[in-house]
Amino acid sequence: MSIFTTKVVGSTYKNPDGLNRQQIIKMCKAGERIKLIREPNNPRDVCAIGVFRESGEQIGYLAKHVATDHELPYHMDRGGQVYAKVSKIIAERSGLQRAKKTYYCIIELVKGPVLLFPTGEKNDPEFGRNLYMYSGIERRRGMDRRSGMDRRQ
Repeated sequence: MSIFTTKVVGSTYKNPDGLNRQQIIKMCKAGERIKLIREPNNPRDVCAIGVFRESGEQIGYLAKHVATDHELPYHMDRGGQVYAKVSKIIAERSGLQRAKKTYYCIIELVKGPVLLFPTGEKNDPEFGRNLYMYSGIERRRGMDRRSGMDRRQ
């Protein structure tokens, strides 16, 4: 498990629905949970990972070098868990007379484990039996290949 912080990129753009990401970021609070959503069909970046509030409003993306350095796209595509929360919001003065504020969101990420079973299947005995039958484990455990029953009974 690894923990790291990063700045959300693309925060000065508008969302496809017209919402201003700067206004959305201003409403974020430190400690707020963030959703990360893979976008493998993104035409600009196949490794794209969108950063969203729990309400579904997009605040930007993870920088490509951050995502690839930590192997997050591959990890998420395999079912790996990645948790995120707002660490802090930074307001910087910008513009010619430094009158305009630009808001940036710093998030903390925790790269968690890869789930062994898809949700809902781990408690299905038939799924478990099939997993053993095709993995070769049944021979070492004394299971009958055809019936999936334990031969040691």
